[in-house]
Amino acid sequence: MRAAIAEWPDGRFEAERFIDDDGIELDKPVRVHVAVEKRADAIHFDFAKSAGQTRGPANIRPPAGAGRHRLLPDLHDRSADICEQRVAARLHARDPGGQRRQPALSGAGQHLQPDHPCGGRCDLRGAEPCHPRPRAGRRQRQPLDHHRRAQHLYGQGLCAIRDRGAGGAGARASRDGASGTTVNQTNAKIAPVEIIESEFPTRLLRFELIRDSGGAGEFRGGLGIRRQYLNLAEARFSIRSAKHVIAPNGIAGGTDGRTGDIWINPDTDKAKRLPTRYADYPLQAGDTFRLDTPGGGGYGDPLRRDPQRVLADVREGDVSAEAAEKHYGVVVALVAGSWSIDHAATVERRARIYRDRKGEDTHG
Repeated sequence: MRAAIAEWPDGRFEAERFIDDDGIELDKPVRVHVAVEKRADAIHFDFAKSAGQTRGPANIRPPAGAGRHRLLPDLHDRSADICEQRVAARLHARDPGGQRRQPALSGAGQHLQPDHPCGGRCDLRGAEPCHPRPRAGRRQRQPLDHHRRAQHLYGQGLCAIRDRGAGGAGARASRDGASGTTVNQTNAKIAPVEIIESEFPTRLLRFELIRDSGGAGEFRGGLGIRRQYLNLAEARFSIRSAKHVIAPNGIAGGTDGRTGDIWINPDTDKAKRLPTRYADYPLQAGDTFRLDTPGGGGYGDPLRRDPQRVLADVREGDVSAEAAEKHYGVVVALVAGSWSIDHAATVERRARIYRDRKGEDTHG
């Protein structure tokens, strides 16, 4: 691996994104900034400009850092250390003598190496209704695999459904983003409907891709998913998610993906919207909750997308006819029950969008 890295051009690059909030200070985004410097066969990651330690669950747990070391053994440099406020790619969990290092990291970047106790254990996206344990005499539910477990929690007579579902992936420079991706956490997968309904007092009312949730672009962002659950017993609900406030960004002219959302009893007079991270919301039998995961950002100018690919998206239900015309300048119409491109209208619509852009640039 080092030999391959040595062939890359040397340089320094910076990027940053923001987490919606930490679940406590809801109006305060959490900054994640990294400067990457590549020299010879080594890559150094500097997170010094990232946010400080948060009160809520937006901090990185120590096992997460240790896992990165185990995943990239070829890049591991046992002579490296953390200097003041830096987190390097060479950081590892133990020194050559086998003792855990306890480097000092304070102020900026501290949510990447927090003090204890701290708000941690932040799943990317997790819907976790906890139900009372079945009564004596009824069949006891057995634990599932490590992806989806029914556990008795702390001796309190509760079992938990942990469901993980991610949104759409961002588009790449040559390919659309994947829709309804798996979360990048221990290779976990979205729980099958049959497992949830056969093992727990819960029903899945909806499980679908969200049309128009992927950012428009020459290459489109992946679609987010919608899952709506019906609760059949008293439960407590917790959510750890992301991108419900700050949209997944588009790049190189692509538009942002749709943000995610979580509603308790949606479309009723009892409807309540929860923030990105929330714990222990009480659910009653008959309550529903709906989780929308975010779509991915688009890549490149949407007007450069092949109209035939836009037509395929409309036929598949990934993009609406309205969005096809608004964002891609492709006019489609139903002909004999099938969507078709109105080529003359498409040429006119795209020319009009280009003129409008030119006018905005002139007046801007």
